[in-house]
Amino acid sequence: MARSILGTAGLALTLAFAIPVAYVGVEFLLDGKTNQGLLFLALAALMVAIEEYLTTPMDVPGMVASKVLGSAVKAPDEGSADEDGNGEGTRPETGGDGDQDGATEDEPLIPDAEGEKGG
Repeated sequence: MARSILGTAGLALTLAFAIPVAYVGVEFLLDGKTNQGLLFLALAALMVAIEEYLTTPMDVPGMVASKVLGSAVKAPDEGSADEDGNGEGTRPETGGDGDQDGATEDEPLIPDAEGEKGG
């Protein structure tokens, strides 16, 4: 999953606090203090897990917006290309490709769109 810039900065900040806690846990384990070492390692893992999976009030507007926009905006269909299959859509300056009720290629809707300046 791709991260936003703020998400990456939040993870970096969390790791800045979690790595020293994990280091203390490893030191305790190497000194033979197994319970304290495991406790500190679990605490460091919990710090990262909370940052990664906990939904905060700052996350709620983004989640709501993604659901609303996801349902309102639909991806274009594969069949939306014209008959040639070249993927080019209608031309806005002529009102279409000639099939519709707009202007044809020779008769632009915007008089100056084809570079002809009247004077």
